Amino acid sequence: MRARDLVLISMCGALYASIGILTTLGIFAPVFGVVRFWPAVFVPGVFAVAFGPVVGGLGAVIGIFISDMISHGNALLSLTVGVPSNLLGFYVLGYIAARRDITGSRLKALAAAAWVLSSLSFGYFYFSVMGQALDLVGALLLGAVSLVMALPLAWGLLKRDDATLRFCLASAVGLALGSVYIGVGIWAYSYVFALPQTVMAGQSSLPFSAAILLSFWTYCTEIPFLVVLAPPIYEALRRAVPSVGGSNR
Repeated sequence: MRARDLVLISMCGALYASIGILTTLGIFAPVFGVVRFWPAVFVPGVFAVAFGPVVGGLGAVIGIFISDMISHGNALLSLTVGVPSNLLGFYVLGYIAARRDITGSRLKALAAAAWVLSSLSFGYFYFSVMGQALDLVGALLLGAVSLVMALPLAWGLLKRDDATLRFCLASAVGLALGSVYIGVGIWAYSYVFALPQTVMAGQSSLPFSAAILLSFWTYCTEIPFLVVLAPPIYEALRRAVPSVGGSNR
């Protein structure tokens, strides 16, 4: 790893932590808490696209760990849930966004496949794993989830630009993986350790519905900031610094 990468990782981590702390506004996921309102996801998103998946992923790791220590102070929860979910999400985002060989019809087909797979996955966990009935409420919920999953990809398609659609696809896939890791990770953590007193009053043994709600909350509240803020910031950075462009390191 080059010295420049280390500097960029440090910058990403510092910006991610500071902007995250300033913009979370004390808002947490409803019912189960723990997961904060987190608009700052656009920061490692920009770094992952501009400087590569390693820079974005490791910068997110540093930033989320710092902010977690200030927010709830539970290093174990951060290292087992917050850190790996951010590394996974932003590395995948940077990797897909840098794949300039994915264009045209292939790109659109992958976007459609990502939407179908995410919708089917939610339906499987909600109806099969949780044993919920396929009634009007279930159908409306599945429709709402499918719509939310489709929005970033639809935004990319409307732009009629492969780079924008590729970034939207990268954001949707990367954030979905990170969000699921967070939801399932917190649920599993609650069966082994008590959750932070500062957030959930030490609650343990959360129901599996918590995993789905926390995953959905994370994705829904963060995807707009990724697809709306990151592309114009990246474009401005690219114009100011022509050497910027990202890589598959």
